[in-house]
Amino acid sequence: MKKMNLMSSIIAVFLSISVSAEELPIQMSGGMTFSAFDDNMGQTEALGYKAAVGYNISENVLFELGYADYSAFSDSEIDSLRAVMVETDLSLPVSEFASLYAGVGGAFSSDDTNFTASLGLKYQLSKNWSADLGYQGVFDLARQQDDLYAFNALLVYRFSSNEAAEGLSDINPRPNVEQPVEDPTQATTAETQLASIVPIKKAPSCQQRLVEYRVVPGDYLQRIARAFDSSLDELVEANPNLNNRDLNLIYPEEKILYPKVSCLD
Repeated sequence: MKKMNLMSSIIAVFLSISVSAEELPIQMSGGMTFSAFDDNMGQTEALGYKAAVGYNISENVLFELGYADYSAFSDSEIDSLRAVMVETDLSLPVSEFASLYAGVGGAFSSDDTNFTASLGLKYQLSKNWSADLGYQGVFDLARQQDDLYAFNALLVYRFSSNEAAEGLSDINPRPNVEQPVEDPTQATTAETQLASIVPIKKAPSCQQRLVEYRVVPGDYLQRIARAFDSSLDELVEANPNLNNRDLNLIYPEEKILYPKVSCLD
């Protein structure tokens, strides 16, 4: 009964957070855990679950609050761990779609508080969905007098922001390109044949080219597009590497091409 009440509370928290998550850098994750203690592993293997809500403090720092029952789907005689999990992860991108992470935190159960550490890989499946494969240790469990080690296989959903913030202080937007209007030719009549002829001003020759921009901390694509008088669709078209990836994630020193019109008189 206590487990059902706790699960109901966690689901209610997840639903309430998802209502406002479109305005915040929030993610939700859940999946299976395969755990064992560090001795007699053949007798203490267990199957359970883990669910969490995360807040992205920055692109490389994640704070998570969740719940784990490491023996929920195993023999009831197995005395495993059920705890509220608090974790902070630091991530390091290794490609456009994958990043390694390491983290520390705590496990808070009814009779103990334990230090935790984790290491894993996140792989981006689509704009909002990622897979999280990680290895986690929970140390010095008092009741079991042992350490617990778990392999976690989770799915992560990251909410997208509805609207990007305005402004880009370190980029000078290019001015709008205006083509001068050709002067009309003066009408020629018998009376004005000796009048001076007004030369016609030719329109400049314009062409579009791609210019490279290097991302700095704090940049995002909508911000860059507005700064260079472009659109998000034009940036994605000019940068094939942006296809099939989370457009909210770009990294410092990454190269972004944007279209620019140049005219010759």
